[in-house]
Amino acid sequence: IANIGDLNGDGVTDIAVGAHYDDNGGANRGAIHIMNMSANGSVDSTVEINDGTTNGPTLGNTDHFGMSIANIGDLHGDGVTDIAVGAPYDDNGGSERGAIHIMFMNIDATIDSTVEINDGTTNGPSLANLDRFGFSLTNIGDLYNDVVTDIAVGAWGDDNGVVDRRAIHITVSSTHLTLPTTPHVPISDAPNSR
Repeated sequence: IANIGDLNGDGVTDIAVGAHYDDNGGANRGAIHIMNMSANGSVDSTVEINDGTTNGPTLGNTDHFGMSIANIGDLHGDGVTDIAVGAPYDDNGGSERGAIHIMFMNIDATIDSTVEINDGTTNGPSLANLDRFGFSLTNIGDLYNDVVTDIAVGAWGDDNGVVDRRAIHITVSSTHLTLPTTPHVPISDAPNSR
């Protein structure tokens, strides 16, 4: 679940909720639900985003799209909040390497465009089978002071020399979503770090 700000401009905060076991289009492909909220806590409307959504993600069976969601602000400057969504069991490039989908939103909760970041993305993460990149993700603000939001993405199964050591990938974005760099930060193998 993620706070996505006031997406539809009615003065009330809206939310995105993941349903990573959703079977629309195939087994466990996943989905998210954009919920436009009312001031009294009820839901004004809900839009489901899945494999069949126009301009949405391209998913395979068991991708588990929606396991993680982050508000990444207005990445491309059109005045509408954009979101990043994890699909940690995505098999692009190898078994369960994982991916995230950057979704450029419209004010009515439809998708303007989607960019997938995975092992094959230029300057993207270097992944191995079972890394599960996208298991978690968060907005970390403007890390490089270039007026563009950056994100940290968890790779829960990353081994980096030790079985299931885990790692965080810092994804540094640009306004056109080219990735100048994606540092790999292994989680310490010290006790209590898991």
